[in-house]
Amino acid sequence: MSITITRREKKIFYGYAFGMCPDDYPDTEAAAHAIITEGGIPYPYDEGGNLLAWAQDNRPAVDAYWDALSTAEKALPVALGTHGSDAVPTPYLYIPGTERDTPRGVTRATPELPPIPIEGRDVDPAWKTTLDEFLASQGIDAPTGENQPGWWSAAYEDRD
Repeated sequence: MSITITRREKKIFYGYAFGMCPDDYPDTEAAAHAIITEGGIPYPYDEGGNLLAWAQDNRPAVDAYWDALSTAEKALPVALGTHGSDAVPTPYLYIPGTERDTPRGVTRATPELPPIPIEGRDVDPAWKTTLDEFLASQGIDAPTGENQPGWWSAAYEDRD
């Protein structure tokens, strides 16, 4: 059996890079869900019966929920990405605006990948606090040891 890599993405970002199968997994969707349900937008799904038929019959409520969830998740001060592979996806938590695609083989700036300005590589001292506060809001201790917030490079591969 051969494995064919069909897509490889490389990114750089400022944040925490977690290892395989962390004990505590940060979840931006859960945080956004808590924000919107506390704000009065109910989770629109009926747990019983045929979920697909129910969702189709209640499309406006379902769409309103997912639109609000997307908006709330984008408003969070952190974002969640994935590195590793489709077989073993592994999370990273980063500061929005710091994540950049770095296509394989690109060694110079291109119109599609302009250079990061010097100030873009600077680190706002508040970023670590922002990341740690988000983790704490989910009951997750900030990583210790070598896994400290910083500029990380990560890759993700889809395989056939």
